[in-house]
Amino acid sequence: LRAEWGGAAYDGPDLWIAHAHLGVTNEQYDAMVGFYVQALKRQRIPARETKDILESIERMREATVDLQGNFRLMIAGQVERARSASPAKPKAKAKASSSPASQGGASPSRP
Repeated sequence: LRAEWGGAAYDGPDLWIAHAHLGVTNEQYDAMVGFYVQALKRQRIPARETKDILESIERMREATVDLQGNFRLMIAGQVERARSASPAKPKAKAKASSSPASQGGASPSRP
């Protein structure tokens, strides 16, 4: 909001990049908006400014809540590409056991 309402310009990652991995739901976003409403009331912010702030927050919903599941699709694609690019790992050979049973002797009795 600082970049929109004054102050230093935001230079961090875009909202989608910063939030997609969190799996924010609409319900969680609604709860966050509710907290903003409470805070604005506590600070006695006038109705016009409150409306402007809430509209700004609402414009960020689409970038914050990954409704289409694009992040999951992107990660699934990366995993699939990584799997297809990785050479198959050879299976590990079973180690010979040094127990008496593996050497033809009787296996130790268990209590």
